[in-house]
Amino acid sequence: MKDKPYFHEISTEEIEKLKARNVTWTYIVENYSQPEWCTYPEALRGKWGCWTLTDHQNGGRIKISEDFCSTCEHCKLIT
Repeated sequence: MKDKPYFHEISTEEIEKLKARNVTWTYIVENYSQPEWCTYPEALRGKWGCWTLTDHQNGGRIKISEDFCSTCEHCKLIT
């Protein structure tokens, strides 16, 4: 079985396709993974999850990385 792709690594085009299909956050949680270093409970739950990870409003996307997330209390850096 193939691992779920990381949500933060999908393209803006893929995000737009998901929006056009009106997928739910439950669908996102079931089909995508949050970063391995992220310990935020259910980070991909939209407004109930990590806003930085899930906010793609106005076409803006933050490049999520270990470095970017390193100051978050939910970041467990992989060593």
